Amino acid sequence: MNSDFESTEYRMTLQQVRLNLALGTAQFGNDYGVANRSGKVTRGEALRLLDLARTHGVDTLDTAVIYGDAESRLGELDVSDFKIVTKVPALPSRVIDPYEWLLTMLKGSLTRLRVPRLHGLLLHHAPDLAGCSSNELIQALSHVRNTGLVENIGASIYAPSDLETAESTAEFDLIQAPMNVFDRRVDESGLLERLQNAGVEVYLRSAFLQGLLLIPPDALPDMFEGWRPHLERWHGWCQSQDLTPLEACLAHVKSSAPNSKVIVGCDSAEQFEEILDAAQKPAIYAPAELSSTDPKLINPTMWCHR
Repeated sequence: MNSDFESTEYRMTLQQVRLNLALGTAQFGNDYGVANRSGKVTRGEALRLLDLARTHGVDTLDTAVIYGDAESRLGELDVSDFKIVTKVPALPSRVIDPYEWLLTMLKGSLTRLRVPRLHGLLLHHAPDLAGCSSNELIQALSHVRNTGLVENIGASIYAPSDLETAESTAEFDLIQAPMNVFDRRVDESGLLERLQNAGVEVYLRSAFLQGLLLIPPDALPDMFEGWRPHLERWHGWCQSQDLTPLEACLAHVKSSAPNSKVIVGCDSAEQFEEILDAAQKPAIYAPAELSSTDPKLINPTMWCHR
């Protein structure tokens, strides 16, 4: 990590940085998140979330084809005034022409969202970047961008190594990647800096690790029992800084990646209001000993949901 991240002067300037948020919409179409207790948001709650976003200058929505009926619900609620980023599912093995498949996916999303153009279209299945058709798929994305129906193309990745397996990712305009107090790979690998130096738009997700970082230790689901000491240290540090876990999560990401957009998902308007308030806290970099490289902890796709 660049030593500037540790300097007092750097931290003081970061205190004035406004955290650039995007509203994630997985909860609009699914019961999403390990801490989700209310299920898929209702129509009324979705309207309240969108109104709050508008009021607070959150101008970007993140969605995906695989988020249940999220795209259709957004279209019914009129989101034409937002920048919208969506993600296509895994490339089916039977597809002969990736361009035609991508164009069909894009037009389907535009129809469901009821918008004429997207801000971003991303590959959602990181292994597609390593498959035998990866370069052909990336070139097809570039051709889709040339239609004018989407402004930016890219991928949603799970680890920095996902971008090292394909040869033509220089075509990408936008990358989504996880970053939080536990998972610092995109920062510590140097990928974040390289992307930003190349002018790539970076969206960071999983700031709360699907809500795990917000759950009190005495309420942890059984599947996380093996990491209880690590999670207790995290909550202890939050208390020592007089920060709620929510505030600390956002303060850390603000410190690590002040020029990136942070995607936040919400179960309710009240939760979104808490996030908007917490985002005003000064930046602070959480201690290095709180980070982890254990994929069974930092990669939710490896959690054994029960």
